[in-house]
Amino acid sequence: MREGMSRFKSKFLSVLMAGIIVVGCQNKPGFELDFSGSRLEVIIAGQAYATDSTYNWGNVSSGAPIVINGTLRNKSAFGITMAGDQALTVAGTHATDISLAQPANAVIAPGATENFTITVTPQAAFTRNASISITTTPGNDKFTLNLKGYRYGLVLVKDINPGAGNSSPAKLALINSTLYFAANNGTNGIELWKSDGTPEGTVMVRDINSGAGNSSPYNMTQLGSTILFAADDGSLGSELWKTDGTAGGTSLVRDIYSLATGSNIGGSIGNSFAVFNGNIYFCAETAAENEELWKSDGTFAGTQMISDLNTTAGISGCYGDIFIHSNARVLFHGRDAGSGREVFKTTGVVGNMSLVAEINPTTGWSNPGDFFNVNGVTVFTADDGSTGRELWKITGGTATGATLVKDIRVGGGNSSPQYFAVLGSNLLFAATNGSAANGTELWLSDSTLTGAGTNMLKDINAGTVDSFPKYLTTMGSRVYFQACETATDCELWMTDATVPGTVRLKDINPGAGNSSNPANLVAIGSTLYFTATDGVNGTELWRSDGTDAGTYMVSDINAGAANSSPANLTPFGNSLYFSATTATNGTELYIYVPPP
Repeated sequence: MREGMSRFKSKFLSVLMAGIIVVGCQNKPGFELDFSGSRLEVIIAGQAYATDSTYNWGNVSSGAPIVINGTLRNKSAFGITMAGDQALTVAGTHATDISLAQPANAVIAPGATENFTITVTPQAAFTRNASISITTTPGNDKFTLNLKGYRYGLVLVKDINPGAGNSSPAKLALINSTLYFAANNGTNGIELWKSDGTPEGTVMVRDINSGAGNSSPYNMTQLGSTILFAADDGSLGSELWKTDGTAGGTSLVRDIYSLATGSNIGGSIGNSFAVFNGNIYFCAETAAENEELWKSDGTFAGTQMISDLNTTAGISGCYGDIFIHSNARVLFHGRDAGSGREVFKTTGVVGNMSLVAEINPTTGWSNPGDFFNVNGVTVFTADDGSTGRELWKITGGTATGATLVKDIRVGGGNSSPQYFAVLGSNLLFAATNGSAANGTELWLSDSTLTGAGTNMLKDINAGTVDSFPKYLTTMGSRVYFQACETATDCELWMTDATVPGTVRLKDINPGAGNSSNPANLVAIGSTLYFTATDGVNGTELWRSDGTDAGTYMVSDINAGAANSSPANLTPFGNSLYFSATTATNGTELYIYVPPP
């Protein structure tokens, strides 16, 4: 390697170690200038470069092409002829991002110059790699500009179903740095796709249900180096599949129910897959038993039923809501012949299964659900038959017994706790103490998770009417949520778990009686992303740093009053994948890369 290039790479690594350049998403994208001769130099923006170095063009806005006006100068005492069919040649994975305006002359006289223009239009976010080379004769001097960089902002990843047709990306799951999802390209039906955020890296993994039929993959879940999911190949019904991200590495794990109806992988309610001790756990149905709890390590032999919990013909023992308690037990909504639908548990050993607690005695159903971890304690909702649906908890690693936290709506009525979020040692949630009292409002349970420590935090919609807090999402020292001051004025709120600190963040759709209806809240670092309407631009993607001024629409994706209706918001580093709709492209996959 040439001495000059070695010095450049050493300098580059020093800069990298200093944290100025972020690998994969450089804040200051530009060109690495690679010289192999001393007679040629390039002038960009008035600066001459004749040795290995880096040219940065600065931050590039979304959708804005990068135009580089350059000049080649011959420093030698004799003419230089630029070889090849073109004076400048482009190569590399992203060569199509670059267009060239060639020098007028292929020969540069001693001391003379020739102008060229490079236009770079990155087609997707993240690092772009390509090179523009000039080879000259005599002497084979060579000058190369290596494109390194990205554009930030909003990018349509790929029009999977070309034109106005909808590919309708759904079931998004980010696994390592690859996004897996279900989509329809208009030819192969709803199949398994993957994306690295670029058009060429967004491809169908396999046409599992060959032709136009839908395999409708769902519950894409990482287990070691394998991704497990449920899909229907058109002949076996919905069964357990696995993939390594390639067509050849995508295969059926086991045909659990050997009928075309499938085994109904995942259960009928709640969380369908849970990972514990090298296995995924799920409900599945067989010809011999209705739905029961199964586990799989991704192999045929390692896909096993834990126990036939309910031996009564035609009645299932596993309904879903599978949850890992204290990293020690698998909990689920199940039913045996004597206890009705209650919380059951297993260590994962085949044959090991038992009742956590008979919350609703005898054959009554407590119908447990909404399992949520609060600093090692599992909270959930259940109905004991006398207090209605209330907040319960399970403590201890062995999950022995369950305790009512508080009868929030005193008597047999349901307080229906929901939208749980943790802020420090506090649990925040929405619940109602009855329409004759305060309606559905914001509640807090402190670290004790007891009746005394569980109280309404604030009556946002004062009196007996509801504020309906929804989508509680923790970011930093606050929880953000939607709440309504009247039935038709629902905006973005935040709380620091105190009464004075529970306030409306911004009136996005101004005026009494106008709602922005913020939803799909996702926190990435110190930025909150969500969907809302300002009454002018329809439902679009918004962001907030927790201040009024820092809360604004990211982009009017579907221009004007029409909705782009962003959905499936999925974080990727400091960026965001989601689906959105436009009149031109239909419902497709997008990525938003925030500015540095």
